Formats: sequence, C-alpha cells, structure tokens
Amino acid sequence: MALSDNVDPSLVLNMDETGCSYRPDKGKSIKCVIHKESDVSPFKREKSDYRSISFVSTITLSGKALPPLIISSRKKIDNETRKIRYFNKFKYYYSKTGFMNQEIMMFWITNCLDPYIQKRRQKLGNSLAPCILIMDNMSAHITNDVMDAFNNIPNFKLIFLPPHSSHFLQPSDVCYFGIFKKKYKEKRISNPSDSFEDKLENIFWALYYASNNQTIFESFSKVGIIIDFSDAKKVSSILNQEKVKILISQGIDD
Repeated sequence: MALSDNVDPSLVLNMDETGCSYRPDKGKSIKCVIHKESDVSPFKREKSDYRSISFVSTITLSGKALPPLIISSRKKIDNETRKIRYFNKFKYYYSKTGFMNQEIMMFWITNCLDPYIQKRRQKLGNSLAPCILIMDNMSAHITNDVMDAFNNIPNFKLIFLPPHSSHFLQPSDVCYFGIFKKKYKEKRISNPSDSFEDKLENIFWALYYASNNQTIFESFSKVGIIIDFSDAKKVSSILNQEKVKILISQGIDD
C-alpha cells in the first residue's frame, strides 16, 4: 500500500538537528582521594568544546541534502569566519545555548524550507505539487507559531514521528547522522582545533561525505520509505513497509 502515489521524491523531506560537541572524557572514570568526613561528593570537571555548534539538516527522498542551518552561541560572524571555504554553503542563526528553539524553527521554515519548496515546485511546473515533511515532535517543532507557519505552505503535510521512535523511524538518525559523526570524528584527528572556523571546516568536510545519494537513499529505505521504479512513467511512489505502518497509525492520510 502506498503512503502517497503522487509526491515527487524531491518533495519528501526529513528534517532533524544534531550537535557537534566534543567530550574527550565521556564515559571515563578516575581514582581520587577524599577525606572520609567530607560532606562534598567528588566530581570531575569534564573537558568539552568551549563553544557549542549544532545544525539543522534536511534530506530528501531524491537523494539530496539542503544547505544546513548552522546554530551557534556566537552572536556575530566575523571576517575570519567569512573566509572559510564553505561560508556561502549554509544559513546561520544565533542561539544562546547553541541549540534549536522556536525562533530558529521559524527562521528555518522561512529561509530554508519554504524557498526550497517553491523552487522545486517551479521546476516541476506545479505550484501546488504536494510536499511531505517527516520530523520528530520536540517542543520547538510544534509550537502554535511554528504550526501556523507550516499551515501557510499550501498542499503541505507533516508526519510527526511517535515518541521515542527516532532511532528506527527517523531517516536522518538511522544512517545519515551516523556517517556524518564518523567522518567528523575522523576529521578531528587531523584537525583537532576547537576554534569556531576549524569546527565549521570539520562539519562541512564530514557533511560532504555523508550527503551522497547512496547514504541518503539508504537513510530512507531503512525506515521503509523507497522510490518505486517499477513503472518507467511513474517513479515517485513511496512504499509503505512495516515500519511506515507505524507512521500511518498516527492518523496520517494515505
């Protein structure tokens, strides 16, 4: 049974965000000596990056990745950052914590999602070509203002993943982010600097290797969403396998 038989693969999207913090002492323990009558419990001050960077990634069933939205606690982009090779390849937004919030979500819809949908619809010659976005239901994704912004996009459907299911139902989580983090870790070995510019360089180097057709197709297929090429005149079907039935059970129309 098809989840949808008339959605172009380029308009089937999955959005998620991930962080790039480095914690070299995570999971490690050390021995210490304390006075037995001390009323202060021992603790370890863990090393970590001094500046948090995360990013919003959007992949499509056509095997492409949209330019990422970088989120950081750095308020302003300076001249050194503007010199990096990838400066024109991403959008940027400041967050006090370096992570997603409602304001950033609104920015992503207005400056990343909506322009992409309009561009794809124009290329397809259909201003109302249907679009599906799959994402989790974290609080910043589902505020009233965010939902109003989504509702302003015509012929647009949201598929929210059930709670605690991202590890096996979110395309980005089951494959794409895994490849990215593996490559990011490898790049840190040769470029271990934690400067803002070097971290961006490492992020985009890793994204370059993760954002290939094979990885993105596999990300969708592992959750049961694939393109049906059985009809040469119609290659846009999204097949409903066992895992996708869980999505359907949440009340999403076929």
